[in-house]
Amino acid sequence: MKPNKKRRTFAKLAATAAFLISVPLASCTERAQIPMMAADGTDANAKRTMMTRTVKSGGAETQLFGFSEENISALTKNDGGFISLGVVIGKSEKKSGGKFAFGILGDGEFKTIKEIPARATVKGTLGEAGEEKLKVSICARRGDARGFFVMSDGGVRAEECSVGVQSLGYDLSGSIPHLAFGQDGGTADIKKASGRGIDTTGAEKTFPVSSSALEFIFSDKAAADGKTATEIAFNGEKFYVRKPKSSSTSLIPLSAAKNPFGNISLTQNAGQISSLMLTRRNIAEGKTEPIKTDPGLVVWWPRKNWRGTDYELFEWDRFPGVLLMDIATYSIQDDFFRRLAYFVEKAGYRGTLYPDTFLADKHGYNAHDYKAKNLAEFFEKARVEKFPLNERELLLKKILCDNGVIVIEKDGSVSEGRGAIISISQESQPYLRKQLLAHEGWHGIFFSDKDFRDFVYRQYDLLDDGCREYLTRYFQVTPSLNYDTSDEYLLRNEFMAYMLQKPVEDIPKYFIDMASRRHSQDLAKPEADYVLATGAAGFLKASKALDAYVNERWNLNAGRIWLAN
Repeated sequence: MKPNKKRRTFAKLAATAAFLISVPLASCTERAQIPMMAADGTDANAKRTMMTRTVKSGGAETQLFGFSEENISALTKNDGGFISLGVVIGKSEKKSGGKFAFGILGDGEFKTIKEIPARATVKGTLGEAGEEKLKVSICARRGDARGFFVMSDGGVRAEECSVGVQSLGYDLSGSIPHLAFGQDGGTADIKKASGRGIDTTGAEKTFPVSSSALEFIFSDKAAADGKTATEIAFNGEKFYVRKPKSSSTSLIPLSAAKNPFGNISLTQNAGQISSLMLTRRNIAEGKTEPIKTDPGLVVWWPRKNWRGTDYELFEWDRFPGVLLMDIATYSIQDDFFRRLAYFVEKAGYRGTLYPDTFLADKHGYNAHDYKAKNLAEFFEKARVEKFPLNERELLLKKILCDNGVIVIEKDGSVSEGRGAIISISQESQPYLRKQLLAHEGWHGIFFSDKDFRDFVYRQYDLLDDGCREYLTRYFQVTPSLNYDTSDEYLLRNEFMAYMLQKPVEDIPKYFIDMASRRHSQDLAKPEADYVLATGAAGFLKASKALDAYVNERWNLNAGRIWLAN
């Protein structure tokens, strides 16, 4: 019996992995155009000139689609020269079968090509996992892609194409599964993709660390309970991601990982994730533009990936306008914030700009937090008084202005914008960096969210008198703090941060230890003894109430302001 030529062609195709063998083309016929979608999902038909034709050879059918340079330029902006070209494969109404190979057409190939030479392709069989349609995409240089082809056994057809930013991975969250491949192509297999992770070996050629991220979509059934986290292994380095309350998406910038390329595996609670994509993104470029990320990634962010030597600048991805600076040393941090600390918070010094000679031997803080209003007041007073700020304070002013935290009016005056800035230092030990980041992070939310502030105010009023008196006295007699306790806003803000900077179960021991120390016994003995006698029960009650609130609203917890770490 003579072998079927169509089967023989696809047997060869399977044997060549992701590379298509040379296939002669003949019997050309014109076909109707298919929709082209832009990266944002909008119909881009008005922006494109696409030609289509179908050719048949030996039982195999190849659809060719050609479009212009104009079309590619319109659909791929700010992508660094690379695109992800995708096609939705659907069942043909005329024939059974489902095998296909998808690849890129180069300059002039649509009109002149007489056979498809060997090249990188995405191959697969539609329907192997029960899917009716499948989207596959492949990365290519924008200048190289002038169209694409879909070769099949006649059982499938191209229904829609899309051009967007380059991506690598899988997305099973929508009605049409999407498998995205790099420049080398690959085999489209939904069963192997689901819940396994992705291999990014070699992807550094097209995905720069500084402008790429691993993006997730959580499944509809994923838990946002504060306990369930998906573990992701980057070449042995482990990350944990939790589902946000108000969104199903999250991301990890590649620059947060020490060795980002290789096998990225979902090693715990993989079922929480329905989409895992490495994407090229417009991540911050200049030193005043922040990297949007989860604060939990900042603690271990590799310093080798900083864009400068003195600091790295971030913005909290869930709370727009809340900036976070990770600063190399306490000394550099003092240059940025010590004068601000005395101006905003230090009892007996507030509202005054002190010269460097006065501040030289003074202690600021190991970490800082300031809301937009106080920042504007500081820089406006410096403007009015023509006070000589140092170079890093002037840089801070530019950072705040460029990000809308403060506003420079037409007359040069400085007014309040939105948000806040918090800072920690690399000089702090890792365990302390986590605690300081939690403490300062809660301040950032307090500055930004009125409902949270109102709840904190109520909890402060409910705090038993003895605990409130001890905390107030402690703030007054601790030189490294020296808070102005006549400021009710500041007092409530600090109360909240102390209740939430550690896990609830650690709160009693934390305050009992604090009250037992010689410092408290010498300077606040009556108040400290109350805390010891009651086992810090009032603080525990307040911490539980605040913990329940932040978990319900944001899937955060006392001691944890992050969803990724």
